[in-house]
Amino acid sequence: MVEAVDFLWWRCLNGYRLSAGGLESVGKQFEQYRPLEDLALFVKFARDTPASPQGMLQFCNKYGLLGGGRPDIPISSGRPTSESVMLHVLLQHHAELRGAYNLFERKNDASKLLDYWNSIGRGLLRVELRQNEAGLNWVLVPPDLIAALWFQFGQYACAGGDRLFRCQHCNEPFRVGRGTGRRSTAKYCSNRCKVAAFKARQECRSNAD
Repeated sequence: MVEAVDFLWWRCLNGYRLSAGGLESVGKQFEQYRPLEDLALFVKFARDTPASPQGMLQFCNKYGLLGGGRPDIPISSGRPTSESVMLHVLLQHHAELRGAYNLFERKNDASKLLDYWNSIGRGLLRVELRQNEAGLNWVLVPPDLIAALWFQFGQYACAGGDRLFRCQHCNEPFRVGRGTGRRSTAKYCSNRCKVAAFKARQECRSNAD
């Protein structure tokens, strides 16, 4: 049976830089992480990231390149990735996801989501067979970061009870609802922000006294 979705991605430890119309990694040291642990990552890209070279740079510095991060990671087309991505490709992905997200949020219209997912294949996933202590299981795996963002958007659109809030401490978007582990009364995106907000209030009270 299909047990879960698992997605590991790479980002350059030294970040990226604008070069010759694109972004390229600074250095050859990379770290691996799981982007989909951030349940609102697709919103951070589609809604919160400016549609500009600097916006793309800031997002990739934090989360890695959309279609590659190391030469040995395949992407959906089957071609090997490079350590650079052209800006017009990043901005095209951004425009597509932002347009589909805005249409869904403002008019409850999923037509662009369906089109990009089904006709263009932005939400393409592959199925891998994994073995653990319980035996063998099928796992769904996005081939690259942009496919992972479309998949996450699809999850959100299908989960009609989910809502997007802004953290009252860091202002980052986060999801609440079934399967998110957060109640509809949540004010903070993480325990870290909750503790930081509490400390800030205590400090304000001390200064007032």
